[in-house]
Amino acid sequence: SPTVQSGDLAAVGAYIDALGTESFSGDLFWVDAEGMARVSSNAAPAQLPVDLSDREYVRAIIANRQPYVGGAVVSRTVGLPVVPIGVPTFDAQGS
Repeated sequence: SPTVQSGDLAAVGAYIDALGTESFSGDLFWVDAEGMARVSSNAAPAQLPVDLSDREYVRAIIANRQPYVGGAVVSRTVGLPVVPIGVPTFDAQGS
């Protein structure tokens, strides 16, 4: 999505909110290139950013620049088991 690619945190947050994730028990978030979750569907703004740079799936996405499905982990924002699925986003210059 161009909104997500923009990196504008307020716009990305509004985009995620518009997806209607209130019935979703996991968390949908946007992570920057350093592995910090900057926008979240379930975390309160005071909880952000959340450092996910040590998570295998985040490291794999950053290193390989490819979608990745990780093994089950306990979410740091909602405290529930989740299966992480990540897709990298790039700006118009491919960064």
